[in-house]
Amino acid sequence: MCFNECTNVMKCKEKNLQDSFYDFVFNKISFDKRERFVEKNGDSIDITPYNSEGVKVVPVWKHLNVEDLDIQDDMERAAEIILESESKCVYFVYPKNDNFKKHIQIKIPELEEMYANDYMIKVVPYSLHDKIKQGS
Repeated sequence: MCFNECTNVMKCKEKNLQDSFYDFVFNKISFDKRERFVEKNGDSIDITPYNSEGVKVVPVWKHLNVEDLDIQDDMERAAEIILESESKCVYFVYPKNDNFKKHIQIKIPELEEMYANDYMIKVVPYSLHDKIKQGS
């Protein structure tokens, strides 16, 4: 197999992982719809509670390390979402790992000037365990 063929196979595999992670996150979020509406919207998942502002969740299949966050493109996308839509709360979710266990709130100077504390961007680790907790 030549290098180009290997590259194409890896891109295809990565795309499948991204799609699978997106579907996994959507299925977990949409499982409980009692007080909210959940829908797919391109690369994001919109959660619209019946009594408060909505949230956009953007699943990203990417290994994060809190000591060396490489999320500039994702944060530009988050700022774009906030500037161009009604959603002022955006969560980017990544697979949880040993180097990424807690959410991180992100502040963007341009948005701070425009919205002060009226927006929220979080980078969130998402557990890949597919267990539903049941009350005892």
